[in-house]
Amino acid sequence: MRYTRQPDIVFVDVNGVSHLIKETRELESAETTMTIALTSGSMLDEIATRQYIYGDNAEDRVYKLFDHNAVAIVESGYDLSGIKSLRIPLV
Repeated sequence: MRYTRQPDIVFVDVNGVSHLIKETRELESAETTMTIALTSGSMLDEIATRQYIYGDNAEDRVYKLFDHNAVAIVESGYDLSGIKSLRIPLV
């Protein structure tokens, strides 16, 4: 949903085929963050809905957790068990 207002652009792949994709967006910045330790089986949507994070029904805010930890998540192969802690943006 956060990309619905992003304009469409044309991306040409290495084979010269054009694809219509969404323009990239700037990541939101957070002046204040907290860090929590991850445990085996941690999931971003479960973390987002914890009362001291974003509260009930906050699954739609899970992207904030991904955005602020994207490098670590990608480097771990999208396996949260390979990450010891997570930065939580408090916005």
